[in-house]
Amino acid sequence: MTRYTFGQYLVGAEAYYQEHKQHLRLGQAYMNYLGQVNKDLFHAVPWDLDPYYQDKFVPTFLEWLNQRWSVQE
Repeated sequence: MTRYTFGQYLVGAEAYYQEHKQHLRLGQAYMNYLGQVNKDLFHAVPWDLDPYYQDKFVPTFLEWLNQRWSVQE
C-alpha cells in the first residue's frame, strides 16, 4: 500500500468525487477512496462519523481522520 499524507488523501478523494459525482455523493466518494488508500483507517471509522450514508458527517469525519492520519504516517 502506498503511503499517503492526509493532504494527498484530500486531493485524491476530491478528484475521485469529481470523477464519480454523477453516481456517488461526497461522503460515499470520500469513504470509497479511503478504502482504496488506507484500509486500516477505513475500518476504524466509527459508525456515527461514517459519511457514506449521510454527507452531513463529512466535516466531522475529516476532522477525525486528520487527527488519526498523522499517527498512521
